[in-house]
Amino acid sequence: MSYAVLPYGYFEYNLSLRLSTVINPIAALSTFVLETSSIAVIGVCILIANALSFFGMYLALMSPDPPLAGTHAGSAMVVIVGVTMTTFYSYARTSTVTLMRKEGGHRGLLWAGFSVQVGACLGTVLGFLLVNVFEIFEEKPRCG
Repeated sequence: MSYAVLPYGYFEYNLSLRLSTVINPIAALSTFVLETSSIAVIGVCILIANALSFFGMYLALMSPDPPLAGTHAGSAMVVIVGVTMTTFYSYARTSTVTLMRKEGGHRGLLWAGFSVQVGACLGTVLGFLLVNVFEIFEEKPRCG
């Protein structure tokens, strides 16, 4: 999210990272209270998170001059988008793993863990290629 958030400022970037780090375990623990075994609910959470993720990708592609950069509305928007995306992804991931544990037992947990790691690996490779090989993002020039 650095290419999406940094054009709005270092404070916004730092706040977005810190709040996302705090909200991630809270969203995961919320599955104890807001437990769901509905694939439809998990699917809606994933759709919302993906929509927010695509919006973040749009902001990153518009870098170094994304919409509303330099405004309070833009700063609030980018922090809220990042934190909300993290919340929905974390809740959906934890709910999916819980559902797989209930349905598949040990083997379900094994496949859930494997899937999460493969997804992280593919995302990292894709991010590396987009940033370092294809160079589709531009950094905002530093002041001074």
